[in-house]
Amino acid sequence: MISLRRTACYGPCPIYEVTIYGDGRVEFQGEKFVKTLEKENSTLTPEQIKVLIEAFNEADFFSLKDRYKGSDDECPTIWTDNPSAYITFEAGGRRKSIVHYYGCQEATGTTEWKVYPQALYVLGKRIDEIVGTERWIGTDKERIKN
Repeated sequence: MISLRRTACYGPCPIYEVTIYGDGRVEFQGEKFVKTLEKENSTLTPEQIKVLIEAFNEADFFSLKDRYKGSDDECPTIWTDNPSAYITFEAGGRRKSIVHYYGCQEATGTTEWKVYPQALYVLGKRIDEIVGTERWIGTDKERIKN
């Protein structure tokens, strides 16, 4: 089982949760600032499930901290008003959940910043890409402004 829950920010960040089960079932529930507010269902192929699991392995998910929210969590710099992602992965008798605040930032140059840790941020994006959540989230123009 894999779940990704995205939270509010100061602005119209999409708020939703997507859950993927081992048999390929996908459940999406939009909450706010998404195109689809009702529950949606889909299915992933065994190959897509395999790619998802590989993404968790690439991120070395089980070695990451349980949260990245503040300086106590090794966040290099904290920015305000950003969304969070809650990612849970359960497989082979192991379960881990991580709270990842996107205001946890690190400098990549004199004026450039990126979300820290980058591997966890990329994992969240990969989950969205593989599941295809954009069809339910919509573009900025399509999102419900409620």
